[in-house]
Amino acid sequence: MLTQSLRVKLETVKKLIRRNARHPLENLLTKLHPADIASIYKNLSDLEKEKIWNYISDKSIVASAVLELEDSDIINFFENRAIKEILPIIDEMESDDAADIVRMLPDDMTHELLKAMGKDEMSEVETLLTYPEDTAGAIMNTGFFALNEDLTVKEATKTLHQAKDIEMVFYLYVVDSEEKLTGVLSLRQLILNPPDTHLSEIM
Repeated sequence: MLTQSLRVKLETVKKLIRRNARHPLENLLTKLHPADIASIYKNLSDLEKEKIWNYISDKSIVASAVLELEDSDIINFFENRAIKEILPIIDEMESDDAADIVRMLPDDMTHELLKAMGKDEMSEVETLLTYPEDTAGAIMNTGFFALNEDLTVKEATKTLHQAKDIEMVFYLYVVDSEEKLTGVLSLRQLILNPPDTHLSEIM
């Protein structure tokens, strides 16, 4: 059920699609939450559904919105696209989400997609695909955030702020110079300790 605000946006989207008003439509869509884009998508005609994605150049927004769709719509979205169009969208997803998508696709498409992925991402996705669906292994995220034990709280905080492509973290892994795990640190510990304290002292 659409809210009144979303109903207004839906009508605006339809009107802009009819006018082929690329820039106003892209400006509107990129300001919406991915779940709202998905809600609007469900209320479009088949032709409008296909056109809407052409007005979002930011693939991360497309990826987030697609993940909010029903499984049948997700399958239709990917099955109607070439691998070269799919890849930039999959690249914007976390490995567990990408694995969920790959599971839905036909075997021949899965093979082509995995072959086209970068080596590291392919390895992560293939690992997740080996776990039965809906198990802890299948839904885990293979990404993690690690910091060297010699860093101070101030340095670690700066590193965390500058990090990209990580989901919200509550625990940080602490490693030595050989990248071996030496401890775990909560985000709360990091925030509450003095800036010049070394991670090795509080992990």
